[in-house]
Parts: sequence; structure tokens; C-alpha cells
Amino acid sequence: MKYTEAQLLHQEELSESRKRIQKRKQRTRRLIQFGAIAEALLPGSDKLSRKNFKSSCLLCFPRQGAAISQREMRT
Repeated sequence: MKYTEAQLLHQEELSESRKRIQKRKQRTRRLIQFGAIAEALLPGSDKLSRKNFKSSCLLCFPRQGAAISQREMRT
């Protein structure tokens, strides 16, 4: 069976779409797992606002060699 150029292009587009979906699912899973770890390490984090949660994370897990800026604490 011979495929037309349009069919081959469509198959390629579908393949790329499946790859993007798979990557997005992997990222979502990773974010959920990492978020669960962060919540477990920060008692009471389920009651914090997004801003306070981020500030707590920055204080508990500072980046190596980088000072926490006031801007990072606000966002």
C-alpha cells in the first residue's frame, strides 16, 4: 500500500503530537511527586498561600552559591 504525501505528513504530525503529550504527562507526574515531597518536608504547607509556600521553600532549600533576593521572596 502506498501512502500519499499528505498521509505521511499527517502520520508524522500525529507521532510528534504523541511525543509532546508523553513529555507533558511525564512533567506533570514529576511536578506532583516533587510537590508532595516539598509538602512533606514543610509542616503546615497545605495551609500556606502560594507566596508563603515559595518563601518557605527558598528559606529551607537555598540555591547553592546564591543569596535569596527580596524579589524572589515576593513572587
